[in-house]
Amino acid sequence: MAETPAWTALKTAAKADAERRIRSLFDDEPDRLEGLSFEAAGLTLDLSKQPWSRVGATAAVALAQAAGVEAARDRLFAGEIVNRTESRPAMHMALRAAAGADFKAAGKPVSEEVEDVRDAMQDFVAAVRSGMAGGATGRRFRNVLHIGIGGSDLGPRLIWEALRPLDSDIQLRFAANIDGAEFAAATAGLDPEETLVVVVSKTFTTQET
Repeated sequence: MAETPAWTALKTAAKADAERRIRSLFDDEPDRLEGLSFEAAGLTLDLSKQPWSRVGATAAVALAQAAGVEAARDRLFAGEIVNRTESRPAMHMALRAAAGADFKAAGKPVSEEVEDVRDAMQDFVAAVRSGMAGGATGRRFRNVLHIGIGGSDLGPRLIWEALRPLDSDIQLRFAANIDGAEFAAATAGLDPEETLVVVVSKTFTTQET
C-alpha cells in the first residue's frame, strides 16, 4: 500500500497532526466529540482525545478500506479461513456473541455448540464457587492455576486484574511460559488439594499446554 494515494493522504494528514495540540483540534472541530465517539456492545469509545484530526481519522479509514480490511473482516466473521498458518477458522467472535447468534465455521453452524459449552462452563463455575465441586480429596478450591500463553493468557489476566477487587474468595495465579522460575513463583504456597488447574489453549500444541 506504500505510496498509493490513500497512503500518501494519510502521511500528509499525520504530518500535519503531529504539529497540532489536542486542544486546538477541539477549537477547530466543534463537533469533534460527537464525530469521534462510538457506541457498541454497551461500551462507549471516545477517540476525540487522541492526537489526530477528523481529516487524519478519515484518511486512516480510507487506507484501511483501500487495503481490503473490511472484506477481510467480513470473511473472518463468515467463518472463512483467513489465517493461513493455522488453516482453520478463527471463531473468537462466536464465543463472545450473545445467545441466539448464528455464526458458522467453514460453513458449519457453531453458535449452538458454543452456547452449550458456555452453559456447561457456567454450571461448573457455580459449582466451584459454591463448594459443590472440589478437589480429589473433597476439599474446596481456594486457588486457580491458569496455564496458557499469548492470547490464552492476556485476556483472562486482563479480566482478573479488572475484577479481582470485587471478590477475594478464590486466588488466581498465572503461568504463561515454561520457565521454571515463573512456574515456581506461580505455584508458591499453593495447596494441591485446594488448587484447580485450568489449561487454556486454542490448539493444545504449544509447549506450555
